[in-house]
Amino acid sequence: MEITLKISVLPVEPSYSELRILFDALADYNKKIKLKAADYRQRAHELERSDIQRLDQEVDALDSLITKLSEEKGKIDWHSLIWLQ
Repeated sequence: MEITLKISVLPVEPSYSELRILFDALADYNKKIKLKAADYRQRAHELERSDIQRLDQEVDALDSLITKLSEEKGKIDWHSLIWLQ
């Protein structure tokens, strides 16, 4: 993300109150950006967790299938199986 701050050169020096308004606005903007970043990090963490859980379930299902095939290997006609990808 790129943030561009444009400050025009004024013919007169800005007053303290004008600078204070500018810095308060920048501080508020900074807070919003930090909150947004924290929200994105949280969402990414949740997505990672759900992806890991999904992959764990797939691994468990494959382990179960391998176990069943191992138990039944003497009974299976391996040449008649159709493998789907």
